[in-house]
This record gives sequence, structure tokens and C-alpha cells, in this order.
Amino acid sequence: MNRDINIELAREKGLIVDDNNELYIIIENLYKYLFEYYLINKVNLKLYDDEILNSNLDFGISHPSNEEKGNILNDYINLKYIYILNNFFIEKLSLDDINKLKESLNIKYLKPNKELLEIINRTYKDVIWNNYTYKGYVDNNYNVYYGEFQPENFVDNDALVLKIYYGKNKINLNDQDYLTNMSEKKLFLSNLSNRLKKEIEEKLNINVNVLTEKISS
Repeated sequence: MNRDINIELAREKGLIVDDNNELYIIIENLYKYLFEYYLINKVNLKLYDDEILNSNLDFGISHPSNEEKGNILNDYINLKYIYILNNFFIEKLSLDDINKLKESLNIKYLKPNKELLEIINRTYKDVIWNNYTYKGYVDNNYNVYYGEFQPENFVDNDALVLKIYYGKNKINLNDQDYLTNMSEKKLFLSNLSNRLKKEIEEKLNINVNVLTEKISS
């Protein structure tokens, strides 16, 4: 994905010191975790994930690098297929919000509290908005891409972006059954993606894009 961090702003706010961006990554991961918690308390994503799992259409295994990815909806509710793709541009946060997030890092077993979730509620639309360019921050929307530079991977730069990863069939099918299964999967995922998009947009009042990808290995 094309990711444009405002490095100077991140330095001004102490998130990057010289060329060390370790604190930026730590705070960004914390923000992701809090946003994940916030999102799933608004929309029951596990229902959608279970729908895929129990569909009898044989969606195979979930993303093979599941445990290695830092941007998945996995830490809190252990989803198998649904991922968050967004980057979180935390340099846009106020110094006060950044300091509150930094302070929470000292808590051994952090549980999202009212103060931290209020930060998410107030800031997430701006934090996920990928609108920093060589001209500075711009107000107009345009397309960005995630993964391979292909048409199906282009999304709105202000959108919450989810992706449904699924694997190969676990059951061997003959050619005709395979084609039928593939067609049914496409229709199933299109319907589910549209419902998921609609529910999140209605409950969070934010633009949402839902992508799908079959993992070949």
C-alpha cells in the first residue's frame, strides 16, 4: 500500500526520534488494538466470520500468516477470515491524546477504558484517513491501494478497509463441481460483504470498503 506518514509532524510530537520510529510503531499498534475493541463492540464481526466458517462452501483455511500479521482482527476475538487493512496515522493525534496512550503502556494488563475509547471515538476517522501528500494534507478524496497494484485492490483513502481472506478447498471437486462452488462462493461473499459494509457504515457513520482474496498456498 502507498503509505504517506508525515514524518516531520511525527518528530514534532516525539513519535519519531532522529530515525528511530520504535515508539511510533508501539503507539500505532496500541491504537489498532483499541480501535479493534471499539469496532467489535459496535458491530458483531464474529457473526460474519462464523457465517463464512459454517457456510458449507468450503472456504478452506484462513490466511496462512494469520499469527504474524499485526493488523488482523485476531488478538481480541480470534476471527479466522476478516482482517483490518488500514494503517493508522497516529501523528495526527494531539499531544494530549498521545501522552494518554503512552501512559497506558505502563499498565501491565491493559483493558480498554472509557478514556481510551473516547480517544478512539473522537479521532479514528481522521487517523485512518490517508490524506497526506507531497502538497501536505488535502481535503479531497482519492484512491489508494492495498497489496498488489491491481484494480480490485483500490479503495477510497478515507475508508475503513476490511479484507476477507480465505484458502483453497479442503475437499477435492471435479471440474464442474469446482466451477459451481466457485460461483456460489463469489455470490456468497458479495452478499456478505455488502451486508457487512452496510452495517458498519450505519453504526459508525464512516465509509467502508470490503475486499476479498483467495490465498493460493
